[in-house]
Amino acid sequence: MSKKIIQWFKGTSLKWKFFYLPRKISYLTLKSIFTCHIFKRVLLQSIFDAARNTSSFMRGGLLLSAGQSELFVVSSNDQAIGRSTFVNGGEPFDFEKMEFVFKLLNLNSPQELLIDIGANIGTICIPAVKRGYFKTAIAIEPDPLNYKLLTANILLNDLQASVIPRNAALGNHANKVLQFELSSENHGDHRVRVTDETGDAGYDEGNRKTIDVSSTTLDSLFQVHKLDAGVMWMDTQGYEGFILEGASHVLDAGLPLVTEFWPYGMDRANCFENFKKALLKSKFTAIYDLNRPLHVLELNEVSLNSLYSLYKDSKTNGSTDLVFI
Repeated sequence: MSKKIIQWFKGTSLKWKFFYLPRKISYLTLKSIFTCHIFKRVLLQSIFDAARNTSSFMRGGLLLSAGQSELFVVSSNDQAIGRSTFVNGGEPFDFEKMEFVFKLLNLNSPQELLIDIGANIGTICIPAVKRGYFKTAIAIEPDPLNYKLLTANILLNDLQASVIPRNAALGNHANKVLQFELSSENHGDHRVRVTDETGDAGYDEGNRKTIDVSSTTLDSLFQVHKLDAGVMWMDTQGYEGFILEGASHVLDAGLPLVTEFWPYGMDRANCFENFKKALLKSKFTAIYDLNRPLHVLELNEVSLNSLYSLYKDSKTNGSTDLVFI
């Protein structure tokens, strides 16, 4: 900024220099403010909150978030994935984990297939394909609103030929009616309800609205798909054990699995034992903990029990993401 002012000052006649100098400084100062990352973030936070808090007929409105690579429609009611993606200028929520996993596993782009389980609005599968990490993706999302936004975002990014959405709830049995509880604040925390207990971590599960969803299994979805090279990506808020129980054929393909690991959610779903059993029967041999990525564990019951005890302790913030290979 100072160089521009000096150059302008030298090339301007004396009688105009002090008349225009304050305006020049003000213009350059305002320009630097409006292009500042912090200012943009504060402005986007204000826009998001205004959309959420405006008159009742607008509450829960939709916002378009335009990033450097992708476009996303988000709900102004979603204080987690939607808010993060919008406030961060369209940078997709949690995608840095995907980039890290690629480096961790020394994968060569592009891989054939991403199986995105709990795809939400597409902040993993859409950039994964659009940025060339994968040729195709199958995005599985049970919630009706999230699924609508997912399909809209696929179209907005012109990926309808390479990202296939599936409006399905996965479990250990097909054609079973599951009770699905909806979080009003965090649209990434919708969960299959297995118990009527309210919980003790402040999530207010007992008061959540519920809907019925029909289940299928991962094996049923992939009867006709060839699983050669790719990655499974799973975030289902503690229901992972039941999903893996219905995925023995897919697990046999040996695709690396990246999954959220949240003992509180697993306890509510009562599926940690299912989680262990399915993985111990699989071809996986090692575990990376993304909170401690240089610490590689052998896949066995002792390691899984140790991770469960570690992340059940609230001092560790209660969760991590595990990579199984």
